[in-house]
Amino acid sequence: NATGNDPDDNYGYAVSIEADYLAIGIPQEAGPGNGKVELRKRSGSMWNDYGTITGVTTGGTFGESVAINEDFLIIGDPSANTTYVYSNNTSSYTRLREIKDPAPNSPNVTVGASSALNGFNVLTSSDRPPCGFCPAFPGKVYFLNLE
Repeated sequence: NATGNDPDDNYGYAVSIEADYLAIGIPQEAGPGNGKVELRKRSGSMWNDYGTITGVTTGGTFGESVAINEDFLIIGDPSANTTYVYSNNTSSYTRLREIKDPAPNSPNVTVGASSALNGFNVLTSSDRPPCGFCPAFPGKVYFLNLE
């Protein structure tokens, strides 16, 4: 079992597991802070700490979406309109690239609202944040092949 320290940090808001790798999104860490993702790797029947990646946007929602496999880690930060792609280098993760909306001034775009990973294929989406005065936004899905 894994539990958060602060009832307001949204510990486990997003989770992803594949094979021996587990990612736990904590988008309101330090409430609201930068957000972070805790990583675990299984060894036998134990899930051991495999590191933590902290968001770079103050007041962000880094970790609102996560997807993991043996080679890659995907982390969404909708408040920064960004999905981050990391490579697993056996002992740590290295940031490879960022996925952003190609029209950076699009109003109310929240890239990173959800993310999925299948082998080398990444999907991430944006939706419109809930607000009564925002213009209509149909949502978008972004595809990236990492090969």
